[in-house]
Amino acid sequence: TAHDDDFMEPPVRSTSLPVKYVAPVSRCTPVSISSIVKDFNDEKKRLVIEMKFDGILKLPEITNSQEFSHNLLSRVSTEEIAIRMGDGTLLHFTDGDVHKVLGIPFSGKELRIPSTEEVSHIKNVICIRLNVPEFKKITRSVVTDILSKKHEAPMSDDEVAAFKTAFILLVMTKFLAPQTLLDNI
Repeated sequence: TAHDDDFMEPPVRSTSLPVKYVAPVSRCTPVSISSIVKDFNDEKKRLVIEMKFDGILKLPEITNSQEFSHNLLSRVSTEEIAIRMGDGTLLHFTDGDVHKVLGIPFSGKELRIPSTEEVSHIKNVICIRLNVPEFKKITRSVVTDILSKKHEAPMSDDEVAAFKTAFILLVMTKFLAPQTLLDNI
C-alpha cells in the first residue's frame, strides 16, 4: 500500500542524549518460542489452543532486528494506544488487535498486584510442577527441556501441568514481558 514506506526511515538514534531519552530496546526474542513450538506434536498444540494462546503456534521463526525494534517501539504511543506513522498519522490498536495478531486472550479478570504471600505460594506451585527445588533454579533450559520432551503416550496430568507452566513461563519471559536476556526466569 501507499503507507508501506512509513517505517523505512527510522528515527535517528543518538547516543549523546541523556539516558532517559535513549529509545527503548526490545528484549523480546520470538525465535526463542517459535523454534520450540514448531516441533510440538498434536497433543501439545491442543494444550496451547486450550490455553487460548493459539496465535503463538503461528509465530514465524524470525530473529529480532534491533533496528526494526527501535523503529517500531519509538513510534508506539501508550497514551494514544497507537503507532505514529512516518507522516504523523496514528494507527490505533486495541486489545482485540493484539488478540488477532498473537492469539492472546484479552478478556477475563482485571490484573492486580499480588501479595508477597501469593507470590511465594505461586513460586512454590511452579517449583512443584516443574520438579525444581527452588525458584531461582528455574532456567530457560529447564523450561525448554520440559517443552521439548518427547512423550510416547498421552501426557499424564502432572506432565500436562508442567508443560502448561513451562509454556507460560517461556512466553512471558522471552516474548510478552521479557525482563532480561539472561538464562534465568
